[in-house]
Amino acid sequence: MWLGHKYQYITNELNECTGWACAIYMAKFHENIISQQHVTQALDEMILVTQDFKKAELRDGVYAVLGLLTKNNPLDDRHAALLKVDYAKPIPDVLRDATRYALIESGTLWLLGWPGCGLPDENIGDGFPTWAVQADQSLNTKKPQSVQHWAWACSGLEPSSLLADTSYGLNVLLGEGFIADRALETTTTWDGCFSDCEGYCRWLALATKLGRQRYKQETSGDPEDNYLSMAFTFMAGGTTSGRPAQLADVAGFRDYLDNLSIHDDTLSTGDKMEQCIQELRKTSHGARADCRHRRFFITAEGRMGIGPRSMRADDLIVILRGGRLPFILRGNGAGGYWLVGGAYVHGIMNGEAVQEWKARNEPEKIFHIV
Repeated sequence: MWLGHKYQYITNELNECTGWACAIYMAKFHENIISQQHVTQALDEMILVTQDFKKAELRDGVYAVLGLLTKNNPLDDRHAALLKVDYAKPIPDVLRDATRYALIESGTLWLLGWPGCGLPDENIGDGFPTWAVQADQSLNTKKPQSVQHWAWACSGLEPSSLLADTSYGLNVLLGEGFIADRALETTTTWDGCFSDCEGYCRWLALATKLGRQRYKQETSGDPEDNYLSMAFTFMAGGTTSGRPAQLADVAGFRDYLDNLSIHDDTLSTGDKMEQCIQELRKTSHGARADCRHRRFFITAEGRMGIGPRSMRADDLIVILRGGRLPFILRGNGAGGYWLVGGAYVHGIMNGEAVQEWKARNEPEKIFHIV
């Protein structure tokens, strides 16, 4: 009844899906019986949902979301400063402070793993820190990675303790962690529509070719393991039900990749391109969604991954406290780092890199993300 009542006030400028999502998240804010953890998760999600809104005033979406959360909830001075409604405040500053508040409340970097954060496709500009959610922009062509719902790359690290620290400036986010790997080579991106089977398979051919080159470099590697790694990576480790993929889930796709014939970076005429798509539909609803607008890459340590479209060779693969995903960072030449985005990196999605790092007994590093 509550949703039905609220739905009549959702404007026609919102599509039905977004409207209902908005109402559901609003309900989470007002439901007193749910835990604080669910409230802060709803805050993260609502900031992302505002990217689908058509707003006459771009600050409205953020202030409305934060207002719902803080109604009848006294704030300390630090939070009050972040959430103060000020329409003279530049939009980049509004989104920066809203993002920091959401990170502080959740105590994790969950929000930073979505396409709403990270290095822009073209260049760095508009005054946005790369870690701030650009909720004034639409994400219609950039679906989020479902892998965040089950991965926990930072498992074994302490909770983040520096999210509220602004001693190096308001635009600097301090992340605690370590460098796990480095991108060695990437493919181009696949930017076609979901029905573009031919375009997707051309991209898949390029990615598979790169994955095979990685195996040739690893002379002691097992080709069986190589194709399994590729299959898991192209599916971003997930299944239709949203759980982590198991061997049985990727077996058919692995066999397809093993038998794939590639000539001049395209599939041979003997391959049925639709077969690939059908195989993906059997195993993972997110396979193409997680590859679209992203790059397949191999790393200096011989790993494979799917990363943001703005990444390139020599970008760092970093594990940060509170980060469900490995993050792609790039040095800015001035001692800081740009957040390129979150990534799926096969083999280090559940704390494996943390164990290796602890075994090396290396000190933790503080990354100044700008």
